[in-house]
Amino acid sequence: EPFVKVGDTVAAGQMMGISNTFVTLSSLAAIPLVRWVESHWGKTRALRVCLWCNLAAAGSKWFLATPAHPYLWLVIGVLANFCGLGFWILVNSMKADVCDHDELASGRRREGMFGAIGNLLQKATGSLTYLLGGLILQWAGYDAALGHAQHPKSILWIRVAFSLGPVLFLTLCLVLLDRYPLSPAAMARIRRELELRRA
Repeated sequence: EPFVKVGDTVAAGQMMGISNTFVTLSSLAAIPLVRWVESHWGKTRALRVCLWCNLAAAGSKWFLATPAHPYLWLVIGVLANFCGLGFWILVNSMKADVCDHDELASGRRREGMFGAIGNLLQKATGSLTYLLGGLILQWAGYDAALGHAQHPKSILWIRVAFSLGPVLFLTLCLVLLDRYPLSPAAMARIRRELELRRA
């Protein structure tokens, strides 16, 4: 018997509370673990681990996102949030490396500009996510008037977008990360040159 029945808002609320609790606890555990991985493997490798874990979470949605077994949502939520938090910890840390690289090339320190552009892109992509979500629902043939009785073909395409969409974008992130030039060795050289220049 499914824990969350169609229209059972009480059960859905309970499930949401349990899920948010597990996700929050996983976030607290992510901070020291990501820091440990970064200090032993470097930022680029640690970020690659986070992306691969997010890829696993996205792919698992196809199998684990089922109302027949709602507690499996905890696996998706914990894994995705754990790795997502690690991703943002590492990306924001890597902005400082980009600033060092830019200072060596331009002679100017421009953290404010990089921070502003990064925040602008983050907000723009967040807004684009909602826009794309609506467009995907419309393209899949979702009809709000039908409620839970959607056409099976619509459900199939929604599931494909829900799982395959993140997989495609995360794969693109991994490809772009392979082209990221600021390795630990490169950053050590850049910092040495900056210290000599400042001295």
